[in-house]
Amino acid sequence: MTERNKETARRFVRGIGESELPDDLFAADFASWSGLSGDIPGPVFRERAVMLGEVFPDGLTFELFETIAEGDHVALRCASTGTVFDGTPYRNDYHYLFTFDDAARIRHVREYMNVQVAADIIRPAFAELMRRKAQAAG
Repeated sequence: MTERNKETARRFVRGIGESELPDDLFAADFASWSGLSGDIPGPVFRERAVMLGEVFPDGLTFELFETIAEGDHVALRCASTGTVFDGTPYRNDYHYLFTFDDAARIRHVREYMNVQVAADIIRPAFAELMRRKAQAAG
């Protein structure tokens, strides 16, 4: 089971980069936590992950370093690079800690990163997208 969980964790990270997170990755009770945002309900996390595709129109490229599994937990360390829609370059380091159910679906993920980089680049980009959407809605 640990190899299957490790592959699911890798699929999750690749999906973040491509803004595509298939339903089969997630348990029904999926939830998350981020060093930037704290507790995030599963549906909100998935909505934000899709919005990353708008923040990074060319996607995020992830380099995976280590993936370690024990029991129902997987730890994955990686780094991402990308370019924000306004041309701002982005790079960050991550550590994800996953908890899986018996079907190798993600029940919980904790995302650790350099929160200052994310706050300085991603947070304003999300705010600008929300402003644009509100303006377009009238």
